Amino acid sequence: MYKFLILFILLLPFSLALQITEVEMNPLGSDSGKEWIEFYSEMEVNLSNYKIINNDQGELSLSGNNSGYFILILNSQWLDNKDERIYLYKENELIQETTILEDSKNNDLTFQLCGEEWFFQEKTPKQENSCPESEPDPEPIPPENLSSPLPEIPTPEIKISEPNKNISKPKTIFPPKEEKKQETIYLNTQTIKTPENSSKQQDRKPIIFFIGFCMVLSILYFVQSKGKNKNEFR
Repeated sequence: MYKFLILFILLLPFSLALQITEVEMNPLGSDSGKEWIEFYSEMEVNLSNYKIINNDQGELSLSGNNSGYFILILNSQWLDNKDERIYLYKENELIQETTILEDSKNNDLTFQLCGEEWFFQEKTPKQENSCPESEPDPEPIPPENLSSPLPEIPTPEIKISEPNKNISKPKTIFPPKEEKKQETIYLNTQTIKTPENSSKQQDRKPIIFFIGFCMVLSILYFVQSKGKNKNEFR
């Protein structure tokens, strides 16, 4: 408890300190005399201890006392329309600096501080900035719900059917065999002469010659004998 109290006391000056909350750097029409910077403080502060410096090292000192929202109107064009940044000093101590600011169009949009981020949206001078709503944090789960057991999930029964024995096995079907046509083979009958046959033929030649010679002699004898018989008859 004491730790939170001490932390609150230490952070209280920072929450009540002066800070820049909105910047109009490119208003409609001419910028000269229309640029302004919005400041905010929870409690009344002495502004004479504060000053602002831009990115070009231009310096402006604040004066008077103020609390809540107040606007500082710049008499001349003090802010650039791009690559601009504003630094807030308390005496010689830097207490705040904006992000890089850029506005190239003349419109009613301003840079507004929401928490620690800057948003470019419709101007809200001397009013609370229209910050985008942040999503709420999810509600914590009560401890009793964490300790409660999880409901049992029934396990589904898986039935495995037995194979049917009556089912015949599929027969393997083979493609029909192609019948091969029988081709008739013709062989040329040729007399094959071997050495034995040639030798036998050579041995038979004298015999054949002798037989032929005898037949010629027989024919001649027959012819002569027939001629003699005719002469005798005459």
